[in-house]
Amino acid sequence: MSEWNKKFAFYTVALYRIGNYTDAALFGTLMFERSVYYLLENRMDIFNRYRMREEAENNNQGEFEYAINLLGNYEFDKHEIEHLQDIRIEIRNKIVHKFDLNEIEKGSIINMLKFVWEVYDPETYKHYDGNIGGVGFLTADYVVMDVREILNIQDFTTKTFLKFKIEDFKELHKLREKFVLLKKRIDKDLLQHNEIEIDILSKIDNTSAYVWMSMHKYGQERQRISAASVSILGTPLDLRIYMDFGGEAIQERQNYYNFLQTKDFVNFWKKKKKGTSVLRIKNIEIFDIDWFCFIVDRAHLEKELQEDKMQEKIIKAECELKENRNNKITWNRLLCGYIIPRKTIKYQEVKKKLEIIIQFYNCFENYIKRNKAC
Repeated sequence: MSEWNKKFAFYTVALYRIGNYTDAALFGTLMFERSVYYLLENRMDIFNRYRMREEAENNNQGEFEYAINLLGNYEFDKHEIEHLQDIRIEIRNKIVHKFDLNEIEKGSIINMLKFVWEVYDPETYKHYDGNIGGVGFLTADYVVMDVREILNIQDFTTKTFLKFKIEDFKELHKLREKFVLLKKRIDKDLLQHNEIEIDILSKIDNTSAYVWMSMHKYGQERQRISAASVSILGTPLDLRIYMDFGGEAIQERQNYYNFLQTKDFVNFWKKKKKGTSVLRIKNIEIFDIDWFCFIVDRAHLEKELQEDKMQEKIIKAECELKENRNNKITWNRLLCGYIIPRKTIKYQEVKKKLEIIIQFYNCFENYIKRNKAC
């Protein structure tokens, strides 16, 4: 099965879940027709659309109507064929030929979307028991952003990222274009050597407050929601290079708070970088955010460690986590990284800081592995 069909099938579900019913209907209609022909192609000894068209005409049927009826020769019973024909007549045909798209009722398209979902992505369909409402809103939102990123391919092959300028921060569309260029350069210069891959570069619109690029170890793709990630985030006020946690990363947060109390954490920042006498802790901040990106507290990590303030903050964060264990989390506490105020930021500065955060991320991941093995 094409991974694209699988991806697009869940995309239709995600569109519906976030309330974009018009796009879900349009994309779902396209995928509904494709899914019927996909089923036939995998069941017929010889699949020939031209021959099928002739046979449909001989039977006084439309080609797609005839294709659905052909499924009755396989494991589809009469009731299932009638159900698919109802979707064709009442939903697919009206969307293609009659409906004012603004008049589409969300309930009318759900069976069509569920059919496409089950055909192309049976594992995920089974995981959610076919319940679109069971898909987390944040999960759906990330899926939509991910696919739209793929569909909106831009040609930056002749450009190279050199630096962020102050002007870039004044307009998030410009800032995101710089992120696209940065994505290409750090992947070649840094990420591949560290077996790190970019998970997502967020889409933006007029309501967006930030541009976010998340990165994970190979094999952990699409886990930005439920795991830690190396992140670069840009807002109109600053650029952040840090380790972040997704909205469903409940246990990961608790693991992180445990990690903050270990020698592994303290020793990492006190260790000197290779070839220099500069400690890693220089310019590192520890900060809290609400609603994905808004900083509500920040301090220099070195000062917090010297004044022994960490334990109190960790206890407070753990209490907050316990109160939110059954909810999607839109906040983060005690994040470590660089917060660079908007200014001219050259590529080498970004690369050096990102390299340290990747090492920090690896230190945390190694801590998790050791404790799982114990």
